[in-house]
Amino acid sequence: MSVALVDHTRPWTADDVEALPDAGDHARFEVYEGGVLVASPAPGVGHQRASYWLHRALAQAAIAAGADAEGRAVKPVMYAEAGIPVYWRVELQGTPKVVVGSLSRGRYVTRTTLVAGTPGHITRPFAVELDPAELTRRTT
Repeated sequence: MSVALVDHTRPWTADDVEALPDAGDHARFEVYEGGVLVASPAPGVGHQRASYWLHRALAQAAIAAGADAEGRAVKPVMYAEAGIPVYWRVELQGTPKVVVGSLSRGRYVTRTTLVAGTPGHITRPFAVELDPAELTRRTT
């Protein structure tokens, strides 16, 4: 069953999606090339659980194969090929860290590493001050 969210007669843009009313269902929206809008329902508990176990299995397999954190990093390669100028990596195992790289000659070069317990300043893509320890704090 399909439901019209809004009247829309031209190709979709990211701004159009941002302007959609919040339906409260956590659906995911993507705009494909040519302005095609695709809406997907939010993943359920089963999907989230499967994602967790798949991630864990792949991480263990990569460690067993001797790959380091950068060696199984597929996204940075894709992002670099797309020309995305800045890539942030959050590491939560051991001491939490935020590693910031900038694009240089087709690959990311680490420019800043923030370590939990020491607030730091990152300037790109915009200025932010943070302590990686705060990323894992529990809210009450």
